[in-house]
Amino acid sequence: MIKMFGINIADQSREEVRKTFEQFLGSGMPHHIVTVNPEMLVAAKYNPEFQYLLQNVDLAVADGFGLQLVTFGRLKNRVTGNDILKILLSLAYWQNKKIYFLGGAGDQAEQARQKVKQRLPDIQIQADAGGLISKEDDWFIHPSVLAKIQAFAPDILVVGLGHEKQEFFIQDFLPRLPSVKIAVGVGGVFAFLSGQIKRAPKIFQQLGIEWLWRLIKEPNRLGRIFTAVIIFPIMFFWDKIKPSVKQ
Repeated sequence: MIKMFGINIADQSREEVRKTFEQFLGSGMPHHIVTVNPEMLVAAKYNPEFQYLLQNVDLAVADGFGLQLVTFGRLKNRVTGNDILKILLSLAYWQNKKIYFLGGAGDQAEQARQKVKQRLPDIQIQADAGGLISKEDDWFIHPSVLAKIQAFAPDILVVGLGHEKQEFFIQDFLPRLPSVKIAVGVGGVFAFLSGQIKRAPKIFQQLGIEWLWRLIKEPNRLGRIFTAVIIFPIMFFWDKIKPSVKQ
């Protein structure tokens, strides 16, 4: 376990995460999973409510090479949103569990569902973009969206609404979805699974510079990548030296 900005991040391998998920699915209780990346940690520093949420989820895993980098290798394992989704799809298939995709841009969730069905025809899976889902003082979501999820009664809910929004959505709506045993936010993973955006070549992933590939392909991500690559390390190390500076 590694603590960053007051948030406990599990240092679990993919196989350990799978075993944890198996326990969650068999427990009869709902579980909120988060894949923590540098952007989320920076957001949590500025948003106490989001920090509190991350401190109280059932499992937080490290998604982002930057988290390993700033710990100088003490954080051994990185489990990305793509890894999480592969594990959950495998469990849904082999344990005959129902899985639901919610969110994504355009028809990404439905396209991702179709890709999964092509590979695993017998899997029980549904998907819905969800239409406009927003939150100001309260949530705005069309009642039919929740009705569809409740009617399908999934064991696993995968939400792609972007970080913060998807985590708050799960926190607020999980009590209204009693069938769900595992709920996780996966950001833009539906875009990869649907094939609408291609993942970085393996060498980029292995070197921890997948962010560079995303920047090349999506220049509009510059602000987010700057936060992850520049702002996060500065904040992390300042957080470490701050106590000694104040003395």
